[in-house]
Amino acid sequence: MSLPSTIEDWPEYHWRGVMIDVARHFIPLPLLKRTLDGMAMARLNTLHLHLTDAESFRVELHDTHNFPQLSNLAKLSSSSGETYSLRDLNEVIQYASALGIDVVPEVDVPAHVQSWAKTYPELVIMCEKAADVVGRTPRNVYTLDISSPRTIALVQEIISQIMTVFTSSTSSHQHHYIHLGGDELHMDCWDESEFMLQELQRRYNNTDYQAKRAMYTAFESTVMEYVSSKFGMKSI
Repeated sequence: MSLPSTIEDWPEYHWRGVMIDVARHFIPLPLLKRTLDGMAMARLNTLHLHLTDAESFRVELHDTHNFPQLSNLAKLSSSSGETYSLRDLNEVIQYASALGIDVVPEVDVPAHVQSWAKTYPELVIMCEKAADVVGRTPRNVYTLDISSPRTIALVQEIISQIMTVFTSSTSSHQHHYIHLGGDELHMDCWDESEFMLQELQRRYNNTDYQAKRAMYTAFESTVMEYVSSKFGMKSI
């Protein structure tokens, strides 16, 4: 005996995601696509792709007039040559879009940037005292000099090249977010940069925690506003 019935079903959570740390463990494109297939079968809808960290910078970027060494970020940070071109990234986005999956790229700043130091040593504070504190992973402590306008310009150029791949996608599926890291920022690292201390004093009349926090907040706000105004996307 069969009775008329209707089944209504929906996911409990809007964000149903997987984070893959390709900065530390490179994943070839075919395996990334296979992962996306599995995500679709399991009704997962967000791939958080962790592209940069202290260990490596995985995306091959183009040199520009202001940053003629930008392509070295990926080349010099990965001795194995395991990187993704912007075309590779576009391929992942297109494949994910066809499955209804958002791709959230992560550019981890302002800490976790040791991989940037070979190309832009003048913009990375290699704070040996702060990195030598028991319980810390030294390579994660080194931070960008966020007091420098050139640092802001570099971060914006990196984000621009990566986000352009998303906005130029021919898919009708919309991607909504970029992840800016922000974790494990040890502000005592800045105490080892004379220029940073001078800028803190000039802007906030102090070099204490509150002044450092204000400078970090200003940095994040500037980058987030750039993402929102230029690409119409939200920052995490």
